[in-house]
Amino acid sequence: MNGLATSILGGIDDVGRGFVSSVYMQLGYALGNVFALMLTLYIIWWGYSILSGREAISPIESAYRLGRAVVIYLLLNGWGTFSETIYKLVQAVPSEIGKIIVGAVSRATGNQLSDQDAIPALIDNLYRGAQDVANEVYSGTFYDIFGALLSTIVLLAAIIFSALAIAAIIAAKIMLFITLALAPVWIVLWLYRWSTRMSEGFISLTTYLIIQQILIYGFLGFYFSLVNLALNTATSGGASVDNKMSMVLPLV
Repeated sequence: MNGLATSILGGIDDVGRGFVSSVYMQLGYALGNVFALMLTLYIIWWGYSILSGREAISPIESAYRLGRAVVIYLLLNGWGTFSETIYKLVQAVPSEIGKIIVGAVSRATGNQLSDQDAIPALIDNLYRGAQDVANEVYSGTFYDIFGALLSTIVLLAAIIFSALAIAAIIAAKIMLFITLALAPVWIVLWLYRWSTRMSEGFISLTTYLIIQQILIYGFLGFYFSLVNLALNTATSGGASVDNKMSMVLPLV
């Protein structure tokens, strides 16, 4: 796993940004005329509501509606505006919290992790730690069949867990990329009062996917603590069966 998680997840981020950029710009261009029509109808209906007495003229309300239309226009017609605001924020939140989790795990375990600014490095360190535990469990002799079996179990558990963790992060990232790529649809729907609920649904879905990544990062930090605990037990304990089981069971 050495460096593999970093390469895979780094590649997913690069591909995802290109996908979001391409789809977002094409959708924004396609919805340009739709937005112009919606804005025209919006202004006509708003003017009619004021003239008919259904709505009062409020400077604050007028400024809000005008500002909302301007923001929608800027986001819809400018990938740069969207990428420098919403896209950056959505990508930065789980990344920054991931840094905090990795730093906290480093301080709690006394094990200085390499590349603390990257969650993928935590997966790589986790697998290396499991390898160290496996080496401690197996004495290296031909007669240590029990130790060899436990060592194999530890390595298999680490491989399966790391693969599942990477797959879960990739799935969360892909869903987030797809959601962000379709953002022009939700941005246009923000124009009308009755359709803002759909835009709020987009915000809720985005928030959920961010939280999902954060929870995965938190679980990775917890599991790394178990690996570190098992390694400490291995280096401080003997080679008894009970000691070996105490190292392996928390990981498996």
